[in-house]
Amino acid sequence: MTATLKGKRVAILGYGNQGEAQALNLRDRGFDVVVGNREDEYAERARRDGLVVLDIAAASASGDVVVVLLPDEVQPHYQNVFGDLRAGQTLVFASGYNLAFNRLGVSSFCDVVLAAPRMLGAGVRDLVQKGRGFPMLVAAHQDVSEQAMATALAYCEAVGAFLPGGVAVASSFREEAILDLFSEHTWAASLTFFLEACFDVLTHSGISEEAALLELYASGELGTVGAAIAERGLFAQMALHSTTSQYGQLTRGPGYITEAMRERLEAVLRALADGSFAREWGAAEGTGRLEELRRRASDTPVARAEERLYRILGRRP
Repeated sequence: MTATLKGKRVAILGYGNQGEAQALNLRDRGFDVVVGNREDEYAERARRDGLVVLDIAAASASGDVVVVLLPDEVQPHYQNVFGDLRAGQTLVFASGYNLAFNRLGVSSFCDVVLAAPRMLGAGVRDLVQKGRGFPMLVAAHQDVSEQAMATALAYCEAVGAFLPGGVAVASSFREEAILDLFSEHTWAASLTFFLEACFDVLTHSGISEEAALLELYASGELGTVGAAIAERGLFAQMALHSTTSQYGQLTRGPGYITEAMRERLEAVLRALADGSFAREWGAAEGTGRLEELRRRASDTPVARAEERLYRILGRRP
């Protein structure tokens, strides 16, 4: 399958977490790779890694396969670059967000596909170095050549997704965008604030801040459970816990899932599907709203307790 990309240049736009991981995987597997990035610390890091770095327009023009790994909010600034791509090129996105919500236009002459890893860039790199693959969502959004999906699958194989344990699942730009946002707005968001609430209840009952943080997540056990869920399944992983733990989880857990919570999940999904969130975020970009939310989050009892504990643990200077 990788013969589809044999002799072709892959231009990786953006050298952040995904850009670095995918570029290095491609290089190590013998592909011709160039990085497109503005002149900053990421460009310097790519050069230190032995990669050729061009500006984004030049990299896009030189690539047979152009992989967009720039942040969603940055991509529209390069509208002219994506609009200038020529016949024979393939534009690959790892996120469906901008096309799904009509925030970006692309050339009508090139193939446009989705090849979206379902994990962070660090995982993409680490797994391949261990000889293992990873899951990706794939789709053909624009198939000028009638080979768009073949190229998407070839790209997945080229970055190592089809090593043992990996798979590609057919999707669409819209489905990928909604799924990704739904996870971010539901379990990921609720977990953060649920843990904060647990910390508040525990410390107000007299439990020390250090012990509370270590039990809730600072020990790393939460990450181990997450890895076990991914490997074994949501309920099958409970066999790794004590019988006391299993009984407590299975009897207390359902009580948190109320009808109001289900209604909230449905409301979140509706706001994603009808574009409300995309419009809200678009209006908030550049206003300082996100920076204010970050500032508030960094000035909470749990954040201050983390700062003290993580200094003791050597995780912060």
